[in-house]
Amino acid sequence: MPGEPTMTSPRLLGRIESALHAFSPNDRRIADYLLLAYPQTTWGTVEEVAQAAGVSKSAVVRFAARLGYEGFQDLQRELQTDFAELLASPSRLVKQRTESSGPQTVNAALERALDNLQRTHARLVSSNHFDDVARHLAACRGKILIVGLRKSFGLAAYLHYLLSSVRPNVVLARPDTSTFPEGLIDLGRDDILLALSVRRYTRMTLQAMEYARAAGSFVVAITDTVAGPATPRADVVLAGLSEGVLLFDSALSVIFIAETLANSMVALRYDDALSRLELTESVGRRFALFQDATAVPGPGSLQSRRLRARGADVVS
Repeated sequence: MPGEPTMTSPRLLGRIESALHAFSPNDRRIADYLLLAYPQTTWGTVEEVAQAAGVSKSAVVRFAARLGYEGFQDLQRELQTDFAELLASPSRLVKQRTESSGPQTVNAALERALDNLQRTHARLVSSNHFDDVARHLAACRGKILIVGLRKSFGLAAYLHYLLSSVRPNVVLARPDTSTFPEGLIDLGRDDILLALSVRRYTRMTLQAMEYARAAGSFVVAITDTVAGPATPRADVVLAGLSEGVLLFDSALSVIFIAETLANSMVALRYDDALSRLELTESVGRRFALFQDATAVPGPGSLQSRRLRARGADVVS
């Protein structure tokens, strides 16, 4: 099912992902441009796409044929059809799909999320990429910089919370502070960049990945498809499938990757992680960050009676 209105055509993404293993360097450049510049590419000419991707016109035509299209115009017609369906009247589209799914929307979302998780797990198990990333994180002698912009920022913030709980020198890049992009200047060979990039793919995140690789840092892309523009800019790609219902993608597979990375860090550096967790708890108690169990009112306390009375008023 399609994701949010501004995402790249799901059909094009599927074709690119299935043919990615056979791509030439020119094919990869064309795919990067189509994924990153959508929906502008929906109306661009062969000449414009070739110039923007830095390839010849014939390379663009061959690329379309390799994906199973009769030509680049056929590829564009499919893009235009998808774009028109998603954007001509989004409210009408949502209404139609809601009416057709009715009360089953929750069930459909659950089924899709479970399918995403199972397929993501199968991909991670079939490769050593996840273990490779976990080992790099555990052995990192420098800092771990986490970048994610726009809707990826919340995912990046959660990953930062998890990793900073079990090891020091984990930094979240915030566009409104000096951590980004200025924080990139300190990256070196001992550092790791974790880039979260889900549709649509922000240029600044991709530029940060390019900068970090040039600086010699180990770059990890946590994204939603290996066919996306983050792949050629990373040393390792961890892809969490994000197919959703109605207009929105699901982020659960990306969250699964983030949480599993943090748990892997604990397993690989158990003593260090436990010491840091205990220190975090100590600091939390000192500054009274968390609810203390001793402060919870007992069943006979005045506060408890008031809460029960308030609940009764709400029910009545």
